[in-house]
Amino acid sequence: MDSAFFNSLKNDADPFYPDNNKYFHNGIYYRSTNEVDIARYYTEQEIPFKYEPEIWIKGLNYPIYPDFVFLIKELDLCKIHEHFGMKNFANYAQALQVKCSNYSNAGLVMDFDVINTYSFDSIPFDLRMLATKINHAVYDSLFAMDIPC
Repeated sequence: MDSAFFNSLKNDADPFYPDNNKYFHNGIYYRSTNEVDIARYYTEQEIPFKYEPEIWIKGLNYPIYPDFVFLIKELDLCKIHEHFGMKNFANYAQALQVKCSNYSNAGLVMDFDVINTYSFDSIPFDLRMLATKINHAVYDSLFAMDIPC
């Protein structure tokens, strides 16, 4: 997934939850305060991103809508970012399992091609987690490309 793929993605394309988006930032309505915080972080760090773009992955005959896709410009490489914000609910956990299986079945590697952040009722989301995940994604990609750091 490169910049051509990234540029082909339509921002805010998920048609299934249009009424649930109530948090506004930079021209887009987001579904949660955590997603707004993530969008602000990407914006402040000048990391290009798309919110809930429609993407097609191998093995599925329907599109999926990850929370974010961001572009690492220096490597011409995209990563998918899923934010898991309701892990305490059984139905949500089951949907997450299916989503992660779909990514894996398509040949995408969790914590490499797909990063995730999370929040629990007892553990609030911390933006430092996102910074760490992005740095990890960059360095892992450098090693995979066999580029000296």
